[in-house]
Amino acid sequence: MNERSVRVPIPGAYNEVLENGLPSSHLSQFVEMNAPPTSARANTSVLIALVFFVAIVLLQYASGAYQGEFGSHPDEAAHVVTGLMVYDYLTSFHWSSPMRFAEGYYLHYPKVSFGHWPPVFYLGQALWMLLFGASRTSLLLLMASLSTLLTWTVYRVARQFSPPIIALLAAGVFFTCPVVQQSTFAVMAEIPLTYIVFLATLAFGRYLEGKHPYRDASLFALLASLAILTKANGLLLVLIPGVSLILTRRFAYLKHPSLWLAVAIVLLLCAPFYVLMRDAMRNGLAHQSVSGAFVFEAMPFFCRHLSRMTGVWVGGFALVGVWHRVIAPLIRKEAVAPLWAVLAGLFVSTWVFHVIIPSSLEMRYLLLLVPAVVLFMADGFHFLDQALARRLLLAPRWREGLVGVVALFVIWWGFALSDKNWHGYSGIAEFITHTEAWTKSILLVSSDPRGEGMLIAEVALNDNRPNRYVLRASKMLATDDWRGEGYKKRFTSPAEVMGFLERLPVRLLVIDTSLSAEAASEHHRQLQEVTELYPTQWRLVRQDDLTRDGQLYPAAIHVYVLNGHASQPVGDLEVNMEAALGRKIQEHNPTAPQ
Repeated sequence: MNERSVRVPIPGAYNEVLENGLPSSHLSQFVEMNAPPTSARANTSVLIALVFFVAIVLLQYASGAYQGEFGSHPDEAAHVVTGLMVYDYLTSFHWSSPMRFAEGYYLHYPKVSFGHWPPVFYLGQALWMLLFGASRTSLLLLMASLSTLLTWTVYRVARQFSPPIIALLAAGVFFTCPVVQQSTFAVMAEIPLTYIVFLATLAFGRYLEGKHPYRDASLFALLASLAILTKANGLLLVLIPGVSLILTRRFAYLKHPSLWLAVAIVLLLCAPFYVLMRDAMRNGLAHQSVSGAFVFEAMPFFCRHLSRMTGVWVGGFALVGVWHRVIAPLIRKEAVAPLWAVLAGLFVSTWVFHVIIPSSLEMRYLLLLVPAVVLFMADGFHFLDQALARRLLLAPRWREGLVGVVALFVIWWGFALSDKNWHGYSGIAEFITHTEAWTKSILLVSSDPRGEGMLIAEVALNDNRPNRYVLRASKMLATDDWRGEGYKKRFTSPAEVMGFLERLPVRLLVIDTSLSAEAASEHHRQLQEVTELYPTQWRLVRQDDLTRDGQLYPAAIHVYVLNGHASQPVGDLEVNMEAALGRKIQEHNPTAPQ
């Protein structure tokens, strides 16, 4: 076909590019990602996906994820408990007042974070648990399944421009990357967010090909909305179109209604949630507005961790791929092909978003750009392989073998098994939930956010929900915001604390003694003093070891029972939720006889 006769749905978009000298082969070098495969190809794809899944589950098991608890990150327990809440809400069949249900659930298991984070991840958890049950194993298999889908998608994209061995290299580098491992071993939103963001990025690349503008724009908008309603970091997708249009030089798209249709869909689906929950979500930011100090702190932090994450070989091959697919075409004054433009856009958008938006500084945020880095690495590897093949007179089998050896070396060089070695509360949770006398009783746990969350999640998983009340000492005996700032203890003396505990009454007291003097808050020290000053009221019934990030603290968890209050009904409960909801959550005498 004559290049000048190419017709596209967006008038002038591609013709403008062709007039500037871009060969038409660049427009068709990538096949449709969802083209129906032959039976043999379908069977091969399923087999490869199964191999990925088995490998990822084995890595999870080797890391200790199935034996560990939900403490690898302070937010992990909140994700688990919120998912359980949505699951219990759906299975309760009492759907008339979701807010009342959520508030009541929070009083029982105060690690619910619905509103601070959007709902998609929790709905996904709930649907998964409807099929496979609510358990630690089920949730970890969900994470393994999502990680498998993400790895398989990376493999499928790599297959569009490279042979199978290099595509397998890309997949292997991806799922063994430390930040991917850590996110797969924990019940966190990063893996599903990265998967949806990656799919949305590819959808925008297809949109730039111009074959079905309205369909592809709508697909991009729906995937972008899913990402934004999974976690606010998905908002980085709004930057990808700008970067991509600049690199592809397809500015005519700015005038096409399909692009603005995508904008309208995203606003329609996402704006209501973000408007309603703006105060709760703002509390999670390190600063209330864009801060120059944060930018200058974030830039070296993410540079340092990106270099550590990629390493010499992956980073080096990725730079070759960037040169081949992005920089060299720009130097030749050619447009960048759509796939590479959107992958570059994903990298740039992730970087800019997390450097500017004042959230916390954590390596897990870089997970969003790993698919782009790995695919540029695969292309750089393939480019060098092709260049060397023209100079080395090797038989095809020898050359493939050499490529395979180098690929295995690259994976091995960067591989390090991540650990998930946090446990100690599961035995206590079983002890408490299997004791009939403590049904509908109040338990107070005092630790740092990880420790409190670990026990709450374990009790929630083992309990006949909702049953026992697991209160956090950090919320009942002190006040602060979501980030732990503005801390202020509520009581001035251990005697006042003791009076408060008796009024509720708190039947069980769990204290984590592993905290250092610097990490222990004032209310935590007050509770320890209470058990020392009132030994006849508080009876020590159990001590368990606690492991924090691989470090063992023998007999660090102490469980006390309050004597003489077995027949006293639970009093009024009140939890201060001013920071999240602008009010307090209250429940009046919930276990008193009707």
